[in-house]
Amino acid sequence: MSLNPVLKWAGGKRHIAEVLAQKLPTSFNTYFEPFIGGAAFFLHLNHRPSVVGDINIGLTNFYGVLRESTQGLMSGIRAFAESFDALDNLSQKASYYSVRDAFNGNLNQRRAGLASLESRQEDARNFYVLNKLAFNGLYRENQKGLFNVPFNGRRTFPPVDEQRFFAMAQRLSGTTILTADFETVTKDAAEGDFVYFDPPYVPLTPSASFTSYSRGGFGLEEQNRLSRVMSELADRGVKAMLSNSATPIAREIYSDFRVDEIEAPRVISSKAASRGPVMEIVVRNYK
Repeated sequence: MSLNPVLKWAGGKRHIAEVLAQKLPTSFNTYFEPFIGGAAFFLHLNHRPSVVGDINIGLTNFYGVLRESTQGLMSGIRAFAESFDALDNLSQKASYYSVRDAFNGNLNQRRAGLASLESRQEDARNFYVLNKLAFNGLYRENQKGLFNVPFNGRRTFPPVDEQRFFAMAQRLSGTTILTADFETVTKDAAEGDFVYFDPPYVPLTPSASFTSYSRGGFGLEEQNRLSRVMSELADRGVKAMLSNSATPIAREIYSDFRVDEIEAPRVISSKAASRGPVMEIVVRNYK
């Protein structure tokens, strides 16, 4: 049974998961997803064994805590939601920025791998709070790696579907979660395995880019490196599929592979008028 994500994430694949699933190999061993994001396709497939990862340590920590300490995470979120809803508007805004400061204040601990379980649980709760109360649900970092999205102005905390949390924790059971670059996440993929890449897209326009979601960005150099990794995986007998924008640049970068075009909705945008369907490409290193 398909399960909806617990996080809102730019470029999420919930609405096109079935279309993507129709393009999968008929069978495969281990499933790899190096840009896990909101985990919509991972949840849709529900395949075991799986290896998922992301370079965003706040995101991978959230999934780790969700799996290992579901009840504790839920308790922290419930407590914050009750407190937030009881505040006046100005205090709600201040509460959001207090959470953002606390999340950013733990950055060095997260990077060094020195965070205690209590600190990791606090980070996971704060990550979820920021995801629900940040403008348009965006995740964006500045050059120092600090989360910098402003408050969205909500007056009530969004309802929390606790059953979905526990169901997702079950889906993550036995899954390897890595905080690493896509090349590292897939280094152990072997013949018969399958990889799905959902990287930050080549932007449709210079102002429509989500590539600053990590401090290093994800530019054309990374897209070209990803294309090379797709080729290397093919040489190892690993089938790989990738989603990207249907731009001339993206088509050129991935021109060595099979490229199909699909229609996909865009639900994260600062302007409602620009949230309609757009064309995307699905790239495969197999027939």
